This record gives sequence, structure tokens and C-alpha cells, in this order.
Amino acid sequence: MRIPALERDNPLDLFNRQHVMEVKSAFRDVTVGHEDQMAKVSTSMLAGPDTSVESYVLAEQGIERLRDAFTEYFQRYDALLLPVLPIPAHEHGLAQFTISGQTVDATHIQTATIPFNLTGLPAPDVSR
Repeated sequence: MRIPALERDNPLDLFNRQHVMEVKSAFRDVTVGHEDQMAKVSTSMLAGPDTSVESYVLAEQGIERLRDAFTEYFQRYDALLLPVLPIPAHEHGLAQFTISGQTVDATHIQTATIPFNLTGLPAPDVSR
């Protein structure tokens, strides 16, 4: 089964552009003086470029395409079963992974769950 919107739009990129625009300035304000206590993902977000309004709007449009695609999918199917991670379990603290011969940043492992964060769909962990 394919969901073309997941191939057209990179959900992690959409999330990063939306998330940065929505929280970066407030996050910067509340973390001043605590930089040494922040997680890598937080320091990376603060160090990265701001999201322009145009980029934010394009990200929101991409998120709507994902919502529409999942709506279409669930009109045909009752469930969607996916792995929680796109790779096998790994040791804690790795900054990069090699997937299909390509080295990717550790944030790449969120690609299996980010579409559900963006669309508001439930994604229960039934592995327990």
C-alpha cells in the first residue's frame, strides 16, 4: 500500500518548519540560562534558521495533503499497521544512522511517527 502524499512531502521537514515557526521564539525565552541542560534536538532547533511565513504556509499545505491522503486511505481500510521506528533497535545516543547505504541524522528515526503527530491521528503503541 502506498500513500503518495508521504512520498511527495517529507513529513519530518513539514514538522520542522511548522514546529520552528510555532515555538521557537517562546522556547528561546524560557531556555535562556539553561542551554547546558537542553537536549540535542532542542539546541539544534534553536540554532537552525527561522521559518519564513511563506515556508510555514507551504508546510501547512503539505500537512493538509497528508490529512487528505489519510482520509482517503481510511475510507478504504480499517487499520494501518506500521513499525514505530524505520530501523531495528539501536544503542542510545547515536547521532547518525546508515539506512539503505545512506547516512542520515538521528532525527530521521521519527519518520514513522511524525505523520501522525502532524495529522492528529491516533498512533497507539500496541507492542506491549
